[in-house]
Amino acid sequence: MALWKPAIAGAGLSIVLALVTPATGLAAVDTKKETKVPETCVAHADPEKQITACTDFLEKNPRSAEGYIMRGLAFARIQSNKQAIADFDLAIKLDPKSTTAYNNRGIARRLVGQNDDAIKDFTKSIELDPKYVLGYVGRGISRMVKRDFDGSEKDFLAAIKIDPDFGPSYRNLGNLRVQQQRFQDAIALYNEALIRDVSDADSYFNRAIAYEALRNYNVAIMNYRLALKYDPRMVAAAKALDRLGVDPKKLQ
Repeated sequence: MALWKPAIAGAGLSIVLALVTPATGLAAVDTKKETKVPETCVAHADPEKQITACTDFLEKNPRSAEGYIMRGLAFARIQSNKQAIADFDLAIKLDPKSTTAYNNRGIARRLVGQNDDAIKDFTKSIELDPKYVLGYVGRGISRMVKRDFDGSEKDFLAAIKIDPDFGPSYRNLGNLRVQQQRFQDAIALYNEALIRDVSDADSYFNRAIAYEALRNYNVAIMNYRLALKYDPRMVAAAKALDRLGVDPKKLQ
């Protein structure tokens, strides 16, 4: 059986860091009165309907930074990242101190291959809040994609120091260790991530990759199965099981 080998960062490993919503739940406007963003704009099962709700809201509240952030998130859900970036641009113009807007624009920029600009956004979010964990993790991922492994490691370690309970910091440091072919160290870090979130499908998937690289195929299969258990839509895990001669539909 051929040994699976990770290529560049992000080609195989799950490195997704979800975009985040503003902490306040209130729109940023240019007056002292704050206008609440409707729930259908904040969250909706159908992203297209969320975009419509946000657009309706923004027509009446064109200076709501949060409204643009929420619509940007909805665009990102349908992988319209350029439109998402445009909305995050508007949010930043309205609220230049929004760590959330910079963080989300950084993620969207990375997804369209603009890693240098993404790093600038994450750096700005850290300048605004030196303890902003998501900024460090986001910048660490972008640096890892650019194969700046030293800078990436510093960012992930900084995030862990600020918030030792944030699982994605450990998961992404584990991803870095896989890129460095330090598979045992990677597994230990995925274990730390799973201690903090037992349902983290990405950590199971990436831990499976590390075990497969070590030719421990049985444990790799178990982890691919766990990844599918917690995220049945994870196509990469199903394909890995199929490649290893296991029926992805049989999770037991």
